[in-house]
Amino acid sequence: MKFTKISRWIAIGSVILLAMTMSTNLAMADFGECDHPELFYPGANLFRADLTGYDIQYCDLSRADLRAVEFGTYRSFEGVNLDYADLSKANLPGHYAMTGAKELVLRGANAGGNFYGLYQNPDFQGSILKGVFVSSQMINADFRYATLEGGALYFSILDGADFRNVKMNYMDIVGSSLEGADFRDADLTNMLIGWSDFTNARFDGAQISGTEWYAVTCPDGTESDDHGFTCIGHLSPR
Repeated sequence: MKFTKISRWIAIGSVILLAMTMSTNLAMADFGECDHPELFYPGANLFRADLTGYDIQYCDLSRADLRAVEFGTYRSFEGVNLDYADLSKANLPGHYAMTGAKELVLRGANAGGNFYGLYQNPDFQGSILKGVFVSSQMINADFRYATLEGGALYFSILDGADFRNVKMNYMDIVGSSLEGADFRDADLTNMLIGWSDFTNARFDGAQISGTEWYAVTCPDGTESDDHGFTCIGHLSPR
């Protein structure tokens, strides 16, 4: 491994430790109260609202219309209920932590923060997602045409996820399960993938040049390390 690759692994380790610490802190945090229940409540219509400067922690925004909302930077979603909420085309530039939701819609959104926890049927179609997915479980996740360039996926389960036509170049995937995931026609160039399972995943038409595979279970069930640290030639589901 070149020095630049070693540096990248060190950086990954640092990010993982930080993310896991944040996840632990969120799990141990005491739940508080919503500061503005008159504004942030189930089913609230906040279409195109500018929420910059508002504290939405511990608010129940289930089924809320949050389309095209400007959340501002340094937004925390700690304790926020986003079940069935629609955040299509919302701007969430970063420094936040989502901790799971049912039927969350983030179509066409700009999201730069971190995702933890359980997500059931999340819709990320066409979104720009440049944050970190860590200790996440995403059931029936739809990432079609999304951009995850430069992002990361750590210790997460996205079995069966739809990544068709996704741009994932320069992304890191470590310690994750993507069994049966669909990467057809995706851009997977220059990625770093380690200790992950891609059994029965589909890669038809995907671009994978420059990507390194360490201790990866390839789609055909073989191990990348047995093929010179690559899954090229072993991308057909078994």
